[in-house]
Order: sequence, then C-alpha cells, then structure tokens
Amino acid sequence: MPFTASDGTEFEDRDEYRKYEFETNYTFKNKKDETLIKAPGQIQGQPFDLADLENCQVFLVDHSDQVQIDNLVNCRVYIGPSSESVFVRNCTNCFFTIACKQLRTRDCSQIQVSLYTLTDPIIETSTNVVFSTFNAAHHGLRQQFEAAHLEPENNHWTQVYDFNDPNKTGENWKLSHDAVEPWIIPLDQIVPSPDSLGPLENPVPATATPIVAHDTSMQSFSIDTSQEAASAAVDAAAPAVESPPSPPHEDDFVPAPDTTDASFYDENPAAVPVHDTPEPVHEVAAPPPAPAALVTQQSWPVLNEFEAKMAAEVEAKREEEERLIREVKSKAEEELDKYYGDRTDKLAHRAATNREVEDEKKKSQELLVEMASEKPWNRVTDLVDTNVAPKPKVEGAANTYVCMTRG
Repeated sequence: MPFTASDGTEFEDRDEYRKYEFETNYTFKNKKDETLIKAPGQIQGQPFDLADLENCQVFLVDHSDQVQIDNLVNCRVYIGPSSESVFVRNCTNCFFTIACKQLRTRDCSQIQVSLYTLTDPIIETSTNVVFSTFNAAHHGLRQQFEAAHLEPENNHWTQVYDFNDPNKTGENWKLSHDAVEPWIIPLDQIVPSPDSLGPLENPVPATATPIVAHDTSMQSFSIDTSQEAASAAVDAAAPAVESPPSPPHEDDFVPAPDTTDASFYDENPAAVPVHDTPEPVHEVAAPPPAPAALVTQQSWPVLNEFEAKMAAEVEAKREEEERLIREVKSKAEEELDKYYGDRTDKLAHRAATNREVEDEKKKSQELLVEMASEKPWNRVTDLVDTNVAPKPKVEGAANTYVCMTRG
C-alpha cells in the first residue's frame, strides 16, 4: 500500500514517508535571511525542528509537541505553546519568545529568552543568557495554551537551574524584571480572518509566579528568603491549619486586554515586583529566634545532597569516558604501529627480492645478447690460447727424420 505525502509524493516504505513528511512540513533547516512562518492549524500538536538558520525570523504560530532548535545565529524566534520540552542548543546572539512545558538550553551564548514555562527552566554550558517574562500576543493564543495543557498563571520563568553553577553564583544568566516590549504577532498578514481564532491577547499575566501545591505540614522557601521572613511565614500560616482554606482571589490572574497599545499588560511589571517565593510574606513584629529545626530546613540538605550526588555522578562518568577514550586511543595507536611496521618489513623484503630477481634477469639478458652477436670463428679463436710461447726447433731431430725418409 503506497503512502502519499501532503505534496503528492508517494512512498512504498512507511518510515521513508514519515521522514519525508516531517522534513517537508515540520522542519525549517539551512535558511539564511528569510522569514519562516507556520500559521495556526499547520502544526496541530506535532513535533517541530529548527536547524542551521542565520539572520532569520521564525514564527511557529500554533501549538506543538517537542521543539528542537539547533545552530541558530542572529535570529528572532517565536515558539507558540509547546506541550512538551523545547531544546535550544548551540545558538548565538538570538532572541526567543517561548511558551512550553519545559525549557532546556545547552552550549548557547548571548541569547535573550522571553519565557513562559510550566516547570523550572534548565541551562547547561551556556553563558550570557537573559530571561524575562513571556511577551507575545496574537489571536487565539489562549486557546493554544489550553490545547497544549499549559496554565498561563503558573509561570516558572524565574526558577532557573544552571547545571554548571553548583555554587549558584548566577554568573551565566540573569533575570530581567523590567517591562518587556510586547511582541504582537501580525496574524492579519498570515491568515484571512484572525478575529475568528479568538481575541488578541497575551494570556500570561506579567506578574505570574510559580504555583506550588500547598502542604500545611511543611513549607518551602527560596534561597533568598531570610530567616526572619521564613519564621514570619510559618507563624502566619500556623492558625490556617485549623480553618478551612480560603478560596483563591479573583484578581490572582488578570488576562491582558484585547488591545495593541502600550497597556499590553494589566499591571506594570516594573511597579509590581515578582517574588521568588509563591507564599506572600506579611509584615509582622520581629519574631523570636528560629528553632534549630527551621535553620536546618533552610539549608536545603536534600537539595545539596542531590546536587552533590549528581555532580559526583557526572564527574565519575566523565572520568570513565576519558579512561575509555585513552584506552581506545592507546590500543588504536598500537595496532597502527604494528600494522605500519609489518607493512614496512613486507615492502622491504619484497623490494630486496625483486632487486635480486631483476639483477639475475638482467645478467641473463646481457649474456644472450652477447652470444647472439658473436661470429663462429670468434668462438674458435676464443678457444686458442694465443699467449703460449712457440716450441724451439731441434736440428738433429730434423736430420734424423730426413735420413729415415730417404732410406
């Protein structure tokens, strides 16, 4: 049964058909100085790849599955709501606006990310990364968030984890809490009737913070929370254990207005600070000294143990890989030395043998030529020893011979 791609190309093999379809409709690759667009309805929750782009503008104005971004230079990229992870690798001097379940970057430098993420973003071997809150808006964006199962009011963009900064110095990244310029995606230039998709809005509140499940038996605090603030939060939460939880406030999430003017966000991000802890800390009187158990909890021993364990495993794996590489290289060098040694010996032996055979052959040919050019009488004269001295004549013997003849 043949498989027909969206452009009419037919395939007998299903894997070849799927590969062709993905590379044709769900990949932007090897482009330069172009504007690349996928309109609403053209991705529909499928994975997407971006690779090897330079000086390009990219608009993925639809919800998607996993998105992989590799080797981008001087690009501006919009990634609509992704229900899975967005991987950004080997990118330089780029501006990204991304909405996703999880963001991971590796080997990136000089990039800015306006981010919505449902989980904590992770960076690895990356430098000069600037994070700010999600700044895009277009018709139907809220519906795409729902299709990707993302919660606009639950944004973890500030909770960055750097694999290469165990001391949490923050030297590789920083947060920008300044007001971000809205990026209005011009859907009216892409689809005929953008109003039919839904209102023009950014569903992510400018002040959206991470939402953590509330557990009255234990509280967690950010690294920046002081001992006094933690004690105050514990004291404030203590009477709440006996009373039923209060319903959420209606003003916790305020969607952005359907306008394109400067009032893009309902609240000025510069005027409303983004707190690192999800629990508000109320001003109270100076609390008593915290008990030893709280101080121990504030030191995050489990997290420190986990990070130390991960670092040890990574280091052990790196050392093992280096050892294996050294062994393989050493063995390969030995094999090469042996191969070239044997080859040299064989060539030398073959050359010596060929030289002897050639010398014998040359002598035989010279002898044959010499024998062919020689005349018969020369052979006879060669047999005569011309150096022998002539014998002297004997007088008496001659006379005797004459007399005997006469008689």
